[in-house]
Amino acid sequence: MPVETEIKLRFDDFDALCRALTDAGATCSGRVTETNWFFDRPDGSLRAADKGLRIRAAEADDGSERPSTLTYKGPSEPGPIRRRPEIELAVSDADTARDMLLATGFVEVLVYQKRRETWRLATCHIELDDVPALGRFVEIEGPDRQAVADVQQRLALEAAPAVEPTYAAMMLDHVRTANLSPPHVMLHG
Repeated sequence: MPVETEIKLRFDDFDALCRALTDAGATCSGRVTETNWFFDRPDGSLRAADKGLRIRAAEADDGSERPSTLTYKGPSEPGPIRRRPEIELAVSDADTARDMLLATGFVEVLVYQKRRETWRLATCHIELDDVPALGRFVEIEGPDRQAVADVQQRLALEAAPAVEPTYAAMMLDHVRTANLSPPHVMLHG
């Protein structure tokens, strides 16, 4: 099974980071607005087992749609550079995939949007994420922990605080605290 290896860092100064990325020779593949739908079994057993099931749709800043994905994430290994099993499948229609999951007994537990800008440096993807209610983050994903650590150092991000919870976990905490029903956190404007 494929394994995702990444670190998430809290970091607000995207302008400085974009300059550092450009200076390091990274390439930007664009910005999107993502909508993420999270599902669980009615008993919450996926989340209890540190697993996730998500549909993601993305629209580029120019209005074009990017491929949607259905993603399963397995339990993660602890530590700032996380590793977890991940299976991802392209889907042609996010709404139909959502309907299929609901029809087979899964329940929708969270929907949220975020703005994401994607860069590539060496063998890693660097994601600059602006997540409503949570803040700004940088994710560095690569083939292994060393590659991720190397890019983190190359971009002088060693002092940026690592964030271990997933966006979904942090967003579910926010939804509970804010008593949002339905549990949707969407971008405005």
